[in-house]
Amino acid sequence: MKKTFLIFIFFVITLFNYNVIGQTKPTSKSSSTLSQKQKTSEATKGVNTNLPLSKKTDSALFTIAKKVLTALRNKNYNQFASFIHPVLGVRISPQTFVDPEMDLHFKVDKFLAAIKNAQYKIPIYDGDDSTVLLTLEGYFKEYVYNIDYLNEGKLTIFTLPGYDGNSWNNINDVYKECVYVECNYPGTSGYDRASLILIYKKYNNQFYLVGTTHDQWEP
Repeated sequence: MKKTFLIFIFFVITLFNYNVIGQTKPTSKSSSTLSQKQKTSEATKGVNTNLPLSKKTDSALFTIAKKVLTALRNKNYNQFASFIHPVLGVRISPQTFVDPEMDLHFKVDKFLAAIKNAQYKIPIYDGDDSTVLLTLEGYFKEYVYNIDYLNEGKLTIFTLPGYDGNSWNNINDVYKECVYVECNYPGTSGYDRASLILIYKKYNNQFYLVGTTHDQWEP
């Protein structure tokens, strides 16, 4: 009887240890895996690991982006033109879906001529079965520097734009081997947020502007 009782106690203790160990290990492993995934996700968020960016590159891009934003804010278009890619020129897209055939595109000299020409008009469809004619400067005010991104925006460097909210883009398909600086304005109510993306490509070991895209919340 005593022997049977001891065997029963041993069986209960063994079963208890098995349950505790069997339940504890997977939980610990799961937490560790989740934590590692979170760390990896945060470390690579907004970055295409096929095109790593160094701290030196980040610093250079931020510096250039701020100079471009300063030029736009001050309407210093001669200074802005100095950042345009000398071979590829710059494409100005009014939204995040880039249309290489329809979006405005300028080489440096053509841009400077157009921005100074009050007779240069761009037809804009306003969605009400009517067309508005804008000068290039007016176009910039509407679809490029429509908000004081320099002082009220947040700059983020990344290499692979994707889906964001109620908009979509093909930037990475059009602009190969480029890097991007997003100037994001979060808005005051959540319904007035907007962003400007500056797209850069290296030429002679220096980053030049090859495109801009514009995005804003639409109800």
